[in-house]
Amino acid sequence: MAYEIGESKTMIEAQLAAIPEMEGLEGNGAVAVSRVQLWDYMKDAIDFASVELSKKYDEMLAAVETLLSTASAGTALQIAALAKAYQHGDTLTNVNNQLVYDVIDESKQVVNYVSIGVEDETTQGIKERIVKIKVAKDNNGAIEQLTEDERIGLVDYFDDAGFFGIFLDIITLEADKIAYELTVEVNPKVIDKDTGAYLDGSSETPILDAIRDYHDTKNKTDFDGKIYKTKPESAVQNIDGIEYAEIDKAMYWDGSQWIEFPRFWQSNAGYVQVSEEDCIIHYL
Repeated sequence: MAYEIGESKTMIEAQLAAIPEMEGLEGNGAVAVSRVQLWDYMKDAIDFASVELSKKYDEMLAAVETLLSTASAGTALQIAALAKAYQHGDTLTNVNNQLVYDVIDESKQVVNYVSIGVEDETTQGIKERIVKIKVAKDNNGAIEQLTEDERIGLVDYFDDAGFFGIFLDIITLEADKIAYELTVEVNPKVIDKDTGAYLDGSSETPILDAIRDYHDTKNKTDFDGKIYKTKPESAVQNIDGIEYAEIDKAMYWDGSQWIEFPRFWQSNAGYVQVSEEDCIIHYL
């Protein structure tokens, strides 16, 4: 149907334009009106109600579709939303067979970053699908792992939620360390080739600043821990004074040594920290 009153009004008036005027309505204060006029008044009232009902229906349908797409039991989006809703130290209450908090207190919601992954594991010949939930919190703009008390509370919270048939592994770790070896060609009028600092004194380590800023932003906007070797190249190339930049080697720290990765690497923690003292820059 037409969703604007003007559209339906135009169609109806076109169909009724030829109907003759009604007679005998003069007297007793009445005035002569046409059938088109009478129907027009009735149609406006009916059409207005129909338009409003149709719009309300569309709004309700859109809301239902959103709920179905984001809150289906066991989906990654639902699990992530549940994790972020966890209130450390509070107890869930059963209300109409739903577990809820009596009071929503955002100051107690310690989970700010969530990444969901799935892995298949085999134990004693039995294959199980494990949902890996990587979580972290925000501490004045810095990403940090949850405390052990917070992690245990989150585990109990998911146990209470009752994801039957789904094995959950909740992971919260310190940031994984990464480092780069790269070659850059600099404009000697802007960057000192010996020290790598800006000649105007605005930064002593502009290249490392660019790499660090890139990862700090990615950690917060794309908390999945998938690190591509060449992605920071663009960040370096976009700063003032850089003519050319190429990453020769990308490495992560496995706890005892640096391991080079060829194209990409999946962080265990979900976020990384650049070890600036272990980065090597070759200036041209």
